[in-house]
Amino acid sequence: MHLGPTKLPVEESDPRVTIEPNFYYPQEDALWAWCKKHSVEWTIAMPSAILGAVPDAAMNVAYPLAVYAAVSKHLGEPLVFTSDLASWQNAVALSSAMVNAYFEEWSVLTPAAGNQKFNVVDNSSFTWEQFWPILAGWYGLEAQSPDFSKDAVYMESEIGFDPPPRG
Repeated sequence: MHLGPTKLPVEESDPRVTIEPNFYYPQEDALWAWCKKHSVEWTIAMPSAILGAVPDAAMNVAYPLAVYAAVSKHLGEPLVFTSDLASWQNAVALSSAMVNAYFEEWSVLTPAAGNQKFNVVDNSSFTWEQFWPILAGWYGLEAQSPDFSKDAVYMESEIGFDPPPRG
C-alpha cells in the first residue's frame, strides 16, 4: 500500500509486487523452505491495515495522529486534515485485531488451512471522512476537512512508479 493504491479486494493469487524490496517476501521464502526441510505445514495470514493494534509498532499510525491532535489542542487550533479530497473520501479495507486473532486460531485448528496463505480482511471500510471527526472529538477539537471549493489548491506528489502498482 505504501507504493500506491491497491485493488480491492486483494487476493491470495495476486502476484508479488517486485518494483522494490518488500521485507515480507524473504520471510515467506524462509518459512516455506524451513517447513519443506522439516516436513511441517505453514499458514500465512495477510491482514490489511490494523489501526493502532500493536502498542510498540513503529509503523502504527495512531501515535503520530495522537501527537498531531495533542499539539493542535495545545495550540487551540482545529484538527486539520492535511491532504486532498480524494484521500479524504477514499475507502480502504481494514482488518480488526479480533478477526485476525480468530483467523490465527482457526488456521492452527484446521488441517485444511495448511500450506496456504489467506487474506484476513473483515471489510471494515474506513475513510478519513468518517474517522477524522471522531479523532477530533476525542481531543475536544473541531475537525477540519479538505477544502471542497473549486479554488482549492493541493500539492501533488509522485509515488515514483508509472503506472502505480496494483498488487
